[in-house]
Amino acid sequence: MLGKPVATELLYAGFEITALVRNNTKAKALLPKGIHLVKGDLRNVDDLKNLLANQDAVYINLNLKQDSKPGDYQSEREGLRAIIQEAQQRSNALPLSVRW
Repeated sequence: MLGKPVATELLYAGFEITALVRNNTKAKALLPKGIHLVKGDLRNVDDLKNLLANQDAVYINLNLKQDSKPGDYQSEREGLRAIIQEAQQRSNALPLSVRW
């Protein structure tokens, strides 16, 4: 899980961290105290709007389920696309840098 160590280091460096999570209870057990948790789903535009409100930057860590099939929802593809689209629609759009 790459997201946890990166979020932890950003938190310790003094950044305010907000994480979109599917399960608050599980996230509270896994992530360090001090990370603001927003329960939501990448497929829900309102959840993404809530997540991106008042954010200066976005660090994205998405994963692909090992047993997923070609027609399944792929967070690395559709989720990333949804985040980028929502970020670009904001009036104070975040600078966009995508690295593959």
